[in-house]
Amino acid sequence: MELAHKPGDELEVQGDFWNTLGVIKVGQVKGSRANALNKSKAVVFLGRGRPVGLGSAFGHRSQLTLVAITSVRVCCMDANLVRTLAMPDAEFRKALQDTAGSFVNCLTDWSRVLREDEFALKLYYALHLIATEGRSASFTMPSHAELADLLGSRRETIGRHLTAMVGEGRLERRDRRHFVLVSDVAIPSSAG
Repeated sequence: MELAHKPGDELEVQGDFWNTLGVIKVGQVKGSRANALNKSKAVVFLGRGRPVGLGSAFGHRSQLTLVAITSVRVCCMDANLVRTLAMPDAEFRKALQDTAGSFVNCLTDWSRVLREDEFALKLYYALHLIATEGRSASFTMPSHAELADLLGSRRETIGRHLTAMVGEGRLERRDRRHFVLVSDVAIPSSAG
């Protein structure tokens, strides 16, 4: 079945048992993780092809809270059917293991980005990962507020750095929300 979500909808909640395993077909999702004091921080950005409810395939609680930041469509199936009918199939298990490995790699990449000291590099690398999630150099830009939340910044800082990136030729604006990341342009050490 396919489920549609609007911006702000929770697709998965940290600590809850989820009853579906799905794949993002279209849209952008932000993943957050709460600490022991229940304070939540954005830790990852997910796009097309990423799993939703991955823990449900193994009977585990959700590790992240996933929230739609654009309109999202998710193809999903009942987690009980996954465990009873699909898991015994070796090819399915291999595909699921590959998906889980790719998901961990994505989290690791975002962990590295979020620890970058130089903000201009942090933003550039974040945009690179966003474009990678869409499987294209062309991508839909999340709102400045969403990027600021993800990168631990303010939306004004995001706007200033994006303007600098466009001016330096590292980012091309197609229209209000669509951009192309130019990968062959050197990344300066500071955006001012």
